[in-house]
Amino acid sequence: MRLPYGDEPVVLFDTPVDASPWISGTVGFLRDCMRATPLVRHLGAIDRLSQGPLADCVVLGLQKFGADLGRWSIKPASPGDLFDQITLLPTVVATLFYRINHELYLAGAEKLQDILAATARIQSGVEIYYSAEIGPGLKVIHGVGTVIGARSKIGKNFSTFQGVTIGDKLGTKTGPRPEIGDNVIMSAGSKVLGPISIGDIVVVGTNTVVIESVGSNTIVAGVPARVINPDLTAEYFSQFVLAIKG
Repeated sequence: MRLPYGDEPVVLFDTPVDASPWISGTVGFLRDCMRATPLVRHLGAIDRLSQGPLADCVVLGLQKFGADLGRWSIKPASPGDLFDQITLLPTVVATLFYRINHELYLAGAEKLQDILAATARIQSGVEIYYSAEIGPGLKVIHGVGTVIGARSKIGKNFSTFQGVTIGDKLGTKTGPRPEIGDNVIMSAGSKVLGPISIGDIVVVGTNTVVIESVGSNTIVAGVPARVINPDLTAEYFSQFVLAIKG
């Protein structure tokens, strides 16, 4: 059964030639986000995103952001229209920052990725580490206090609410991180900690703490987590997905 992630990715531009207004619009938006923060002193560094290899990072980030944008009722007609709309959606801003920042991380632009990561935290209250690997269709709902830790691996169509933590259980900088499959929903206050895996089509209940691996097609809840539905069908899962559309 097909899961109800029916919205198609938003195509912001078709070719790099068409990307130039999106690059300038994005850089302008990032500068606007920084002006009212202590990070204003780093405004000059952001201009590096307008040209050369770092502009390619913006293009790649925006292209990948289109799949996330498709899960919201936003269909921008222009760069200005996009930024006007997402100004009122801080969690979408956090996702945009992550997509660009991950490309900067892969390109080795250390100072810039730290500047943008700090700006995203101030603007949205969400921390998505740039070294995390997250598939298309990321959706953050409410989001304040949510942390997706460094080097976490997450599949496509991931949905997360406020107060969620995904990361290392022991607080080390080099330890293994969680791996989360496709079509997973993490409810408010839930945690996934340590070198564990979460399968596909999983719902993690409110305030649940997951410290052991979880298989596919399940609902887990409790502290520590226990399986309360070991046979989550796509049809039943669809009800959760439909509840967070929009």
